[in-house]
Amino acid sequence: MSGDGATMGRSAAPDDRSPEAAARHVRRRAESIRQAELDAALRRLEAAGDLTDAQRRAVDRMTRRITGTLVAAPTDALLSTDDEAAVATALELFGDEGPADRR
Repeated sequence: MSGDGATMGRSAAPDDRSPEAAARHVRRRAESIRQAELDAALRRLEAAGDLTDAQRRAVDRMTRRITGTLVAAPTDALLSTDDEAAVATALELFGDEGPADRR
């Protein structure tokens, strides 16, 4: 993830500390980062030359698949636990300013 000075979307950690709320938060946070990175990549590609609608859709699909694959294991783990420490760790890792925003 490049950051490129693009503002990553903010998704406040939920007040509800349930595993389900944490899993939703992880998915929203990942989607927010995916969208910001996709926008930055498309801007760079368009600046380098013509970009067709088919190419835009292909890049979008690729980012969706990568993001879905990356969040599948953590969200599945959250949904199968009642461990409050695991939920707290996930919310910390995927909080408003996770590691991707600190670069």
